[in-house]
Amino acid sequence: MYKVFIFDFDGTVGDSTACIIASYRATFAKHKLAAPSSEMIVSTMGLVLPEVLRILLPGQSDELYESLAKGYRSAYLGLLPANTRLYEGMDNLLHSLTTRGAICTIATSKITTVAELSCEHLGIRQYFKLIVGSDKVEQHKPHPDTVLYTLKQLNISTGEAVVIGDSTFDLEMAHAAGVACIGVSWGAHGGEELLTAKPLAVVDRPSELLEYIPEA
Repeated sequence: MYKVFIFDFDGTVGDSTACIIASYRATFAKHKLAAPSSEMIVSTMGLVLPEVLRILLPGQSDELYESLAKGYRSAYLGLLPANTRLYEGMDNLLHSLTTRGAICTIATSKITTVAELSCEHLGIRQYFKLIVGSDKVEQHKPHPDTVLYTLKQLNISTGEAVVIGDSTFDLEMAHAAGVACIGVSWGAHGGEELLTAKPLAVVDRPSELLEYIPEA
């Protein structure tokens, strides 16, 4: 069993899909641009904002991308409280993990302060020993830097950790770092797509992750 559980946030711990979609729509509307489809937005969840903007709206100037990023972050903070919720069963899972001595962390493409704010809003900040956002590393998912940074900060070996995520980007990040991974089917990418990234398992409910908790 594993000592460190490295969770993605969006689509794994917190259901922020509505917040993300609404933030992109508000930002594009403010710039008088046609908004991408919800499906297109969801497919990019797990990637960092600058990369997502270039996927959603290719071939634009750096100035426009910077303006869109600034607008998105502002919109997201305003929309977060009413549009972010904790997945059912997640609080019980996190409580069980920490009670039995496991270390929980977050590895996210959000900026660290926004991830911390999201966890505080959901009442789960106390469960996470470390939150690592995109501003803490040079290369982002699916590169392994976020996981490797986490392991270094905690002085943990690769064999003691497992990544939990809802996107193939999370699972590819884990493989690149030499760490085990488990997919969750309730987020951005469905179970069949997650299986293409060859996780240990794909689970359909947080309670199924209890199998991987170390004995008390």
